[in-house]
Amino acid sequence: RMGRPPPAGLKSPTRARPSQAQQEELQALRQKLREATSEVNDLTESVEKLAQEKQEMRELLDEYKQTNRLNTNTLLKQEEAWKEVAQQKEHLSLSSSSELRALRERLEEAESALSRAEARESDLKERHRKMTLECQHLNEENSALSLRASREREARIRGMRGPDSSEELQRARAEAAEHKLRVEKQQREIKSLQDSAALLRQELEVMSGAQERQRRQERRQESSASNRLLSAEIAN
Repeated sequence: RMGRPPPAGLKSPTRARPSQAQQEELQALRQKLREATSEVNDLTESVEKLAQEKQEMRELLDEYKQTNRLNTNTLLKQEEAWKEVAQQKEHLSLSSSSELRALRERLEEAESALSRAEARESDLKERHRKMTLECQHLNEENSALSLRASREREARIRGMRGPDSSEELQRARAEAAEHKLRVEKQQREIKSLQDSAALLRQELEVMSGAQERQRRQERRQESSASNRLLSAEIAN
């Protein structure tokens, strides 16, 4: 009934003051309550810290599991890669030996063909040199014959007199015609030799180009073989 006003005509009862012992007991209880409240607060804070640490531990555990899965996948991939490298190494070892044998055979064939081509080139150069000398000789002979015939005609014409001048003139003309035929024949021979020399030069140019292409091809093959061997060594 506390909180209600007293009935009319009645006085409100007065509370008795607590005794000294009760006050001391009340103060002691209040002190214990404060200590218990402080202890509860400390425990609450400790519980919150433990919950936070537990959450952090869970996050670390999840991260560790994720990292472990990644490491496991990486190890599996590395193992597969090493197996593939070992297979490639074995295949490369087998194929490189056969390719090297084939390459050596091709190089030997190329060297033999190059030797034959060089011998052919030397022979063609010698033939060209001889034809050039022969052309020079024919030109010199042609010039000498022309000069000699011209001088003989002039001498005969200057020496013509009397009744036999007509016969000498006819003989000089016949010799001149014969000389002209010889000159034309020599010119045809010179032209034939020059044409042959031109063909020889063309053939030499073609052979030189073929030899250069052969050398480039050999260098490419050697470079390719070296690259394959280097790859095999790197794989090893």
